[in-house]
Amino acid sequence: MVTKDDLPKYKEFEYSVLVAASTLGGSGHKNEIISAVIDAEKISDEALELVYESDGKKSLVVDRIEWAMSYNVMGGVMDRPERGLYVLNAAGRRLLGLEEEQAR
Repeated sequence: MVTKDDLPKYKEFEYSVLVAASTLGGSGHKNEIISAVIDAEKISDEALELVYESDGKKSLVVDRIEWAMSYNVMGGVMDRPERGLYVLNAAGRRLLGLEEEQAR
């Protein structure tokens, strides 16, 4: 049984978001990137079904991926030129050029 403590924290998704945007051609809409991260990280359906107790609707995993996307923008490795569109910028591409452990 998967619990919320078993789920990756948002920081653990930041690199995966960059990789996802890169595999999508350098940019993608929020849902495209989320799907790519879920696929790449092999997130189970059981993990995706864990939701916030307060509303019972929002997936914890999806929320954490969204936070990773936001932190990538705030950290200057992605741009968000319009609502829902995330673009890998030069700083993000430089990170992807490093070894994964170093980039993380």
